[in-house]
Amino acid sequence: MGVKLPHPDDDATPRGYSNPAAEFFERKYDLYLEQYERYVRFAERIHRLRDEAREGPGILQTRGWEDKLGRAYEAIERTTQRLDLLEHHYPGLATDGDRLSVRLGLSRLQAELAERGERFGRPRPVHAHDLSPKNGGV
Repeated sequence: MGVKLPHPDDDATPRGYSNPAAEFFERKYDLYLEQYERYVRFAERIHRLRDEAREGPGILQTRGWEDKLGRAYEAIERTTQRLDLLEHHYPGLATDGDRLSVRLGLSRLQAELAERGERFGRPRPVHAHDLSPKNGGV
């Protein structure tokens, strides 16, 4: 017995039942998006606490804040890489309005935090797009 395949001109989009692969990607994306938000909020809180402490130029205190911020920024970087990878494999995630607005809002906050970090002597990580000729790179 053979399997009947739909003709390419027919509207053969599945209706009424779910796509397990799409649901898997959506669940993972939502999980990583939540983690991204937690890490960005954590970095924001560390910046705020450091600003409130108004520490002097003590090397140990400064190193402690920088270690905490470094770990938060590394977690943010890992999570954004995972989100980018999921968007690459399942482009529908990048066009979902709710997810997109959440990610853009968090990206703006992350950019503000990175700028604040530069003002306090923490160098901003360099990305490939920063090295393009129009940005003064190679």
